[in-house]
Amino acid sequence: MVANGVSDIFNGVALYAHENKKSIAFPEPAYGEFLANAQALLNLVTYNKLSNGMDGKLTPATVETYLDKYSDGVVYWNMPYANPTGAEYSEQEISDVLTSLNKYPSATVFIDAVFLDTGEQFHERFDLSAIQIHYVVATGLSKSIGGPGFRVAGAIVSDEDLARSLRSNLSVPSSYDTTIACLYYDAILNCEPELVSFMKEQSSLLKKNRQFVLECFARLEMTPVTTPKGGLFIALDCSALYGKTFVDPMTNQSFELDPTTVGMAFQICGLRINTPDWTGHDSIVRVVIAEPYILLKQISSCIDQFLNCYDQQKATTTATAITATTE
Repeated sequence: MVANGVSDIFNGVALYAHENKKSIAFPEPAYGEFLANAQALLNLVTYNKLSNGMDGKLTPATVETYLDKYSDGVVYWNMPYANPTGAEYSEQEISDVLTSLNKYPSATVFIDAVFLDTGEQFHERFDLSAIQIHYVVATGLSKSIGGPGFRVAGAIVSDEDLARSLRSNLSVPSSYDTTIACLYYDAILNCEPELVSFMKEQSSLLKKNRQFVLECFARLEMTPVTTPKGGLFIALDCSALYGKTFVDPMTNQSFELDPTTVGMAFQICGLRINTPDWTGHDSIVRVVIAEPYILLKQISSCIDQFLNCYDQQKATTTATAITATTE
């Protein structure tokens, strides 16, 4: 089936969970939009996070701990690359997670494969016969071709009852977009040489962007939570910023950086970053790298401003001055 983006498919899965009184669980951190959707449905479905460190990958232990409690639950699985961290699952890791999932025949797995690279990867990593539970495997065009905003996605569904529920909850793309999507999926499944070549070119450009962004944020002692192998984003550990005093250059008001205030500091300096409340982890933020290089270059000057704003000496002086004025 074809839908308006993978998020539309996930919304259908969430409503399917509600209709059937099922629980939903995510790895931690996970994709913020889906987390927000689950939180919005909190009164309708049980919302769980599978805590497994900072890489955002499922493990057999986290899967089984959850499904031991909710044997008919829904597990969200972003692979072969975890979002937002970019961590890559090895073939063995994929096999191990599938083995754990298959122990629970009443469970459902939503596989978000939006960062799938080529048709070769599809055949290598998606032996659908190995999935012995209910499943929805979703892929989208925008991430594969580096074209954010192209809201078309496709899904492979395990059984008709699940498919029927999804169809009733999905919005339908235009006939033009649906035709383009069908042509694309036909090309990716058949490993068309031109498409594979284009994807490799996109991957090369993203690799350069990724390296530039990592070098920029290293100046703030922000490091990747894992070595990213794919995706349009980078997840960074921002905990080194916590405890520092940040001074707003417009108001001269100071505040301490922590998981609740760091987003405001980024915004003041013009850094477009998904904050900890978005990623679902107090120490992790997400940076988009699928941007024209001319826009990415602005990150460097924004970080210059950020460094000036949390200079400790300036912060202390400003805070003292504000106190003296008040007194």
